[in-house]
Amino acid sequence: MTMMRCTCISMVGMMIIFGGLAGAVEPIRPVPVIHCTDLFHPHDDFDDVLDLMAVVGLHRRGDIDLRKIVLDQPEVQAERPGSVLVERLNDITGEDILSGIGPESILSALRESDEPVVITIVGSLTDLFEAYQADPALCREMIRAVWVFAGDAQADPSRDHRDGTDWFESGLEYNVALNPEAFIGVMRSELPIVWIPCYDGGLVHEHQDGIDMVHGSYHMAQYKQLLDQASPAVREFFIEALSSERPEGGLYEWETVKEHWKSLFGVGIFQAIARPDEDYPFEFIEEHITVHDNATISRGEGRSVHLFKRTDQIGFYDRMTALTAELIGAVDPAD
Repeated sequence: MTMMRCTCISMVGMMIIFGGLAGAVEPIRPVPVIHCTDLFHPHDDFDDVLDLMAVVGLHRRGDIDLRKIVLDQPEVQAERPGSVLVERLNDITGEDILSGIGPESILSALRESDEPVVITIVGSLTDLFEAYQADPALCREMIRAVWVFAGDAQADPSRDHRDGTDWFESGLEYNVALNPEAFIGVMRSELPIVWIPCYDGGLVHEHQDGIDMVHGSYHMAQYKQLLDQASPAVREFFIEALSSERPEGGLYEWETVKEHWKSLFGVGIFQAIARPDEDYPFEFIEEHITVHDNATISRGEGRSVHLFKRTDQIGFYDRMTALTAELIGAVDPAD
């Protein structure tokens, strides 16, 4: 029975898989992180820009040492380089955060690291899959954990996904559908996995669909709340990045876009990398999973992962918004 196989993470497990010291007010030292993302400019989905702002905020706050931003899909990067946004945030903050493209970018960062790193993935799993194939020993030695923001917590969700129908008739979550083989390979690998499914039961059609999820990270937030603590320079960056989607050119007016809502999947959750035991509207439980050949996952048997679980479904949206606003507020300009 599945319930028998789900246990809360032990203190030792939290210290190893997550970066911070369980029970401590502050992490001992910044956790080294490589952030893998399908960040483009102009963007496909603006949540990737907000994810970038969140990890940069954690870096500025001293919670993580952001070693590199690895940009997914080189053929798209050639036309719409996400590195533009990384460089813009470097200009604002005075940081020198590196970006790179492809699996060798991951491998080089691992070789140069003096300690194992946490890898966060908010796009396809292609680069890590190919890095793992090229040098599995290095990856096993130098990757502390892989935080996978992808997939559906249900093997056969009641609501269909739009993408990946050639792999599974009900479709696959978008990040999985970008490269199902890579998702299968990483999730079946010997690497420690922290799995944060984007959905739990398929795409959201009605508001209650999102509220009722137990293991899905999906939530909604208004821009005015997300940018509540942002500096003028960071708000200007936000407007410039968001406005890149305008075919007619020009910039959005803040008064126009501040009331808009955005679906999010990562952002505030990154805070648990270095501070695993703070009061969040979620936790991570030990779960056993089976990764099927059609890139779906069933729970209860198989390999062990640490699975995202909401602990406050009613307050989840509001509390996640507050966590994200805090991280965006930490993207402070250089003195």
